[in-house]
Amino acid sequence: MKIEKKNNQYYGRYVERGIVDLSNGKSIQNYENFGFSQSELLEMNKDIQQIVEYLHSNNVEYIGNHTANANGDLIVDNKIVEIKYTDGTPGTYFNTTVNYIRELGFPSYVDFLKQHNYYEKLEELGITPDRDNDSPVSQSMSKEIRQNTTIYEIIKTHEKNLRKNYVRQLFDFLSSNPEKRSKFIKDLITKRAGNKDIPDRLIIFSHAEKWIREYKKEEITSLINNNSFRVAGGSISTPRVRFTFGWQNGTGLNNPTIRVFLGV
Repeated sequence: MKIEKKNNQYYGRYVERGIVDLSNGKSIQNYENFGFSQSELLEMNKDIQQIVEYLHSNNVEYIGNHTANANGDLIVDNKIVEIKYTDGTPGTYFNTTVNYIRELGFPSYVDFLKQHNYYEKLEELGITPDRDNDSPVSQSMSKEIRQNTTIYEIIKTHEKNLRKNYVRQLFDFLSSNPEKRSKFIKDLITKRAGNKDIPDRLIIFSHAEKWIREYKKEEITSLINNNSFRVAGGSISTPRVRFTFGWQNGTGLNNPTIRVFLGV
């Protein structure tokens, strides 16, 4: 089953709600206004069965509809559980705005782009950027720009070089300031940077390979105390954790974020 990135939310919620239904002795219902194919529904239902057997509980509640302020998707036996329905990779553990970096006393990536004439570069390409927003252009404009592959390739190449430079400078800053480095690692692993907390259980299910991997809260917390610290391209890494700077809706165009990956 191939899931387009833009549709991940629908498949993920279908599985989460299905886990609740099946765990509580009900038939799996489709609560999503999305056109799943019959084969996709059959495959997801089998995946749900596998996850339910793994959880082995009839005390399951759905809290994923409160994603903005909840620390997970389900409550299972009074424990908060986050479900990741992925294509075989561990998936994104946490995603937050690049503006978090300002808390460390360092310019955010948005500030850096403005300082290095990135918006002027967009204007040279015939694009009118929004200088008052954290995203240079809206999501709809980003989609339109990406249809012009020539211009989009120029943007991606230019932005990639700037981002690599920014991440290197941030890495040097954190390396020279151990307290700031510790805060950076702790805030992103604990999800404090997004006003959230680590779930009691993080369960990753690969719909491509049908495996289940689980991280307990204690295991994730232990990743905070890492002394090894390195940089590569647009990412800063510690053992088993990668902090990647990127964009959600078009490279160099809309929604710059920091994404955290575990087990890498």
